[in-house]
Amino acid sequence: MQLRHLKSIMPPINGVKQITAMAWTPNRRNDNSAVVRLAVVSVDKVVQLFDEMGVRQDRFAAKAAVKGNKNFLVRCIAFSPDCTKLAVGQTDNICIIYKLGRNWGHKKTVCNKFPQQAEVTAMCWPTETPQKLIFCTSDGAVKIGNTKTHKTQVLFQPNEPNYCVAVCSSPDGQTVVSAHLDGTIFRMSFESGTSTAAVQKIAQHTCPAYAL
Repeated sequence: MQLRHLKSIMPPINGVKQITAMAWTPNRRNDNSAVVRLAVVSVDKVVQLFDEMGVRQDRFAAKAAVKGNKNFLVRCIAFSPDCTKLAVGQTDNICIIYKLGRNWGHKKTVCNKFPQQAEVTAMCWPTETPQKLIFCTSDGAVKIGNTKTHKTQVLFQPNEPNYCVAVCSSPDGQTVVSAHLDGTIFRMSFESGTSTAAVQKIAQHTCPAYAL
């Protein structure tokens, strides 16, 4: 596979402006779904939305868990399977889901909030379970945020705090894999007809697996 640089959609600035999260919508161009979007967030906590050509079409500021608080960062973002919502995980112990609409220019509204006891560090949104967002927290917990009931279900909670650095899932959401700061990787699998997951440690690396 050959990679070729096409353009810089966010030119560098004279200083430090770290990119903290990026995500593409899972759809394709011309498949009669919502517009293709690329979301990029930096330390300024502003979500920049680009089209498939890299042209910025929209932007909005991430909301704090407590109004007026500016002391937080966006750690992770994920688009919903229908590409109309964006989940934002933050260091002020909350996951917020914004409704963006199918096309550019729609008003952004908050449709779900999942407050936590620790920072939200990683997330993924299985393509076949649009009502279930999977996210992790800095204490190592792996959870499901149900967008219909507005409730959170714990899939895995380590005995000791163990920062979760990455998470992924199968398309149907029945299997979830998480990576942690001590190099461990866990798999959570739902048995047929049950609502609880069987947890298994599947690997122990010498360093954290920051991408799955």
